[in-house]
Amino acid sequence: LNAWRIFWRDRNQHASPNAGQSEAPMAGALGLQLGGVATYFGREVSKPTIGDDLNRPEPIHLAKANLLLVITTVFMAMLLVGIRFFASAYLPGGV
Repeated sequence: LNAWRIFWRDRNQHASPNAGQSEAPMAGALGLQLGGVATYFGREVSKPTIGDDLNRPEPIHLAKANLLLVITTVFMAMLLVGIRFFASAYLPGGV
């Protein structure tokens, strides 16, 4: 639920119109705040933050993010196969 909340609240905070759409729910799911002050080529750049500062970033968050990515990929693949099966089996003309 926190992923949805952060998605709706912060998805447009990113400079890229596409990156915030995926970064915001991941920040919400992990309870992390992403963005803020970053360093590029020795210069500090201040960016808007995405998510709530609920947890301190730890290496375990990388493993959790990877697991979440794998789970959502498998879920979407199964959903698309199911839609394809339904369409070819039940719709006139199939797909």
